[in-house]
Amino acid sequence: MRKLLLSLFVILFSHVGMKAQVLSLTPHPLQNYQHPFNEEFIKRNDIQSIQVEISSKKEMDIIRPANRFLLFEFNDEGSLVSEKKFKIGESDTLNFAFLYTDDGKLIQEQEYIGSGILEKKYQYDANGNKSRVEYRKIDSYNKGSNIISIDSVRSIVVDGVIIQTYYNDNDRPYREVRVYHDSLGYLNKFRETFIISHKQNTIEYSYNDYGLLQEINYYFAFEDKKRKEVYYYTEEGVPDSFQVFEDGTLIKRKEYLYNGDGSLKAILFKEMETNLITIWELSYIKSPS
Repeated sequence: MRKLLLSLFVILFSHVGMKAQVLSLTPHPLQNYQHPFNEEFIKRNDIQSIQVEISSKKEMDIIRPANRFLLFEFNDEGSLVSEKKFKIGESDTLNFAFLYTDDGKLIQEQEYIGSGILEKKYQYDANGNKSRVEYRKIDSYNKGSNIISIDSVRSIVVDGVIIQTYYNDNDRPYREVRVYHDSLGYLNKFRETFIISHKQNTIEYSYNDYGLLQEINYYFAFEDKKRKEVYYYTEEGVPDSFQVFEDGTLIKRKEYLYNGDGSLKAILFKEMETNLITIWELSYIKSPS
């Protein structure tokens, strides 16, 4: 469920004419982890890292630096290798670290939680689908570790629908994921079902006349509120803003500002209830030429 919630903040987009954009806006619900950057853009422009400085302001007030930063680091292929969150005057905190095969498959993900590390190791079948997930807890101080559990994943395709079934340590199914595409190949639905309780989480996608992502609707089990995201673009098809609604009420708005070279300059987040605006200012570090 955590990955589904993360997707609420991932900027989504389509392939139409936007390969040069720094934002990666194509939904990939079967990916283990999603971040908002286009790997092709990162690779082609030799970007080693992107630093985000975070500040905030109320309407009609001055900008107040929070001295907080995010740092995204990439390998030569443009894949994310680490994500750090830190504050001036404090030691760096490594939140996520990633390891890949030579052909770009994610095989290890580490999430730092307090004094421990949750590590996930992935294996894939001959068709490139996830087939095994090993969960391990590692002590951050003495590096001792224990395997917590191992899931196996079996994937099939039925009438164009990708179906993944997760099996626990006892080789019993407990979770099923289905991914649906329309006749043109556009992703239009992701559904997660917990087999024992029959609890379901569903995400539905729709697109505008140009094939750009226009709307996402979220239906979470036992959640009374209906959540919707609506995406807006400039005449050139560049992401301009998106809005988040709950039960038809606008609760959040996000706007994008760009540099003259087309790279993303800043993201502005506004909480409608409090009028608090959070500002992300981006800077890029490139590999030495």
